[in-house]
Amino acid sequence: MSMSSKKPGANESSLTGNPGLGGITQPALEKTGEIRQILSLPGTGFAALLLVPALIAVVVAIYLSWAALTSSEVAGCSGGTLFDCGHVLHSKYSKFLGIPVSLLAAASYVVMIAALMTTGFAKPDGWSRQAAWGIVATCGLSAGMAALWFMFVQVFLLQHLCKYCLAAHTCGLLITAAILWKRPL
Repeated sequence: MSMSSKKPGANESSLTGNPGLGGITQPALEKTGEIRQILSLPGTGFAALLLVPALIAVVVAIYLSWAALTSSEVAGCSGGTLFDCGHVLHSKYSKFLGIPVSLLAAASYVVMIAALMTTGFAKPDGWSRQAAWGIVATCGLSAGMAALWFMFVQVFLLQHLCKYCLAAHTCGLLITAAILWKRPL
């Protein structure tokens, strides 16, 4: 057996015949194609499905922001022993740096909705579509983590619940579950 100075894969034909490609062979490129197919971005149908809870959540968050900013009572959710939105909306957990968290949630959902709409107009494998799905995933996972935190706060720390908050949190958890189902971490 003689030692050869050939690089591994030198006997296999290169896809383009260009040695500058680092010896990428046809089987290696086919494998890359399989990986790309596995890691493909979700389709526009999935984006449309995510739009439903995102739209519900943004409407609820805007209403709660208005109620928090104007110190208004929340319709159908005040003064109860368990359900008392006013207690939740005016607690020390309801603001971050003086800004109502419902306003931050509304802004996050607006960004998510814009990104979801962008996915329908972007090229299937274009950078704008990838960026849009990155934004959707970031906003969606953030909404889910925030939902878990604020549900914990309502149940265990405040011992009062806000129906509207729970509706928005449920939307956030649905979005998070759908994203993790479609694209597990």
